Amino acid sequence: MGAASSAALAISLQAEREAHQARCISVMHNFDSHTASVGQAQEYAECVNFMHPKEWSTDQVLIAKVWVIYALIAIPVTLCLSGWEWGEAVFNWLVWVVAVPFGLLLVVTGIAFVVTA
Repeated sequence: MGAASSAALAISLQAEREAHQARCISVMHNFDSHTASVGQAQEYAECVNFMHPKEWSTDQVLIAKVWVIYALIAIPVTLCLSGWEWGEAVFNWLVWVVAVPFGLLLVVTGIAFVVTA
């Protein structure tokens, strides 16, 4: 992707965000809880979350970072301790069924939390 297409994408995303923000301002201004349908209430709630995102506390960020570090340590340690034979490259079934998916889930979740914090 070239610099021009990256700039165009950034401009497009910014324009989309501004349009969504303008729509949410209108939805929030015109919302009446007494006459609103369920769909309108859900749209209002989505707009409130968009306009006022919840900030992460320092404790939440620390916990997420600990999860990432734990996952990045747990995967290789589990592989080494569970019967991986270098010559044959045979893995214990427990590694494939439990440890690898759990470790990858921890890594993906932890990185997502840390990046969005």
